[in-house]
Amino acid sequence: MREDPTNVIRREKYIEMFITYFEQSRSFVYMDESWLNKNMTLSHLWSDGNMNMEPMMPSGKGQRWIMIGAGCKETGWINNSVVFWKGNIQSEDYHSEMNAEIFVNWLTIKLLPNVDGRAVIVIDRAPYHIVLTEESKPASGAWKRNKLIDFIIKHEVKDKNGQLYTADRFDNENIQELVDNVVVNKKGWRKAEILSLAKTVNLPPKYIAQKLIDDFNDANDTDIKLLILSV
Repeated sequence: MREDPTNVIRREKYIEMFITYFEQSRSFVYMDESWLNKNMTLSHLWSDGNMNMEPMMPSGKGQRWIMIGAGCKETGWINNSVVFWKGNIQSEDYHSEMNAEIFVNWLTIKLLPNVDGRAVIVIDRAPYHIVLTEESKPASGAWKRNKLIDFIIKHEVKDKNGQLYTADRFDNENIQELVDNVVVNKKGWRKAEILSLAKTVNLPPKYIAQKLIDDFNDANDTDIKLLILSV
């Protein structure tokens, strides 16, 4: 079975950027989230055979804690980057209690001020890590008709003759469509047709995390990089 071409491209890009930053002698900072509970124990323990030494509570029971932190080879854990909080949901893992707001606050307050000014922050593709900025979000079927039209006009979409689409065209242009094998003339575009055109706009992704790092660099004269894993 062939691998998804998107993953191949991402991996090639990741390796290319990793080598570039490595050759620049930058430190790589890896972050992640995980969870534990107050009764978590090792799967194997030393014992003298006394039954009193066996855990009295199953390791999967009890209050759950969520944690997030970062570290690198040169310094170990990044100072002040490790944060714990009590979980409120008894779920399979921590993902249901992580979101973009928590990640953004942690990145801004806990991580960026404490890493080397030339560090490379490595993140995975968890949905809350790679939220797009409003400016780089693609067209959505949830948008209203007028928002789709504004999106097309903003990005200067042209027809096959090189003419720009305008709001007047979407409202007044005569369109032909086939209804029950009969060609019918109608005035104005339907939302579905406008959405189809809007989806032809390919915007390069711009992530909120990247914007925060760029803003931090500008304000503090640093050169911190973001590197996103391929999967």
